[in-house]
Amino acid sequence: MTCNGVELYKALGHPVRYQIYQLLLEKPRTTSELSRILNLRAGTIHKHLQKLKIMTDTKQIGNVKIIFLTKKVDVTVSPTNYQEQIEYLDHIV
Repeated sequence: MTCNGVELYKALGHPVRYQIYQLLLEKPRTTSELSRILNLRAGTIHKHLQKLKIMTDTKQIGNVKIIFLTKKVDVTVSPTNYQEQIEYLDHIV
C-alpha cells in the first residue's frame, strides 16, 4: 500500500492510535496485549488498528495475530521549527 506523509500523520492523529504506535515501536504486539496495556476493549483496538494499516502489518502464528510496524514516522518537533511555523502562520493570517 502506498501512502504519503500526510496519511501517516493523520493515522497518528488520535491519542489512542499514537499510543498504539508508541507501543509497537517497542516491539510487535497482539491485539489482546494492546487491549490489556491500554485498558480498552479489543474491538476498540481493532478499530484503531484499521486506521493504522498504512503503517502496520500482521503475521499469523497459530491462533495468534502479531501486529508490527512497517513504517516509522518522525513525530518530533524542534523548538526552532515550531517557532518558524508560528511565524509563518502569523505572516499569512
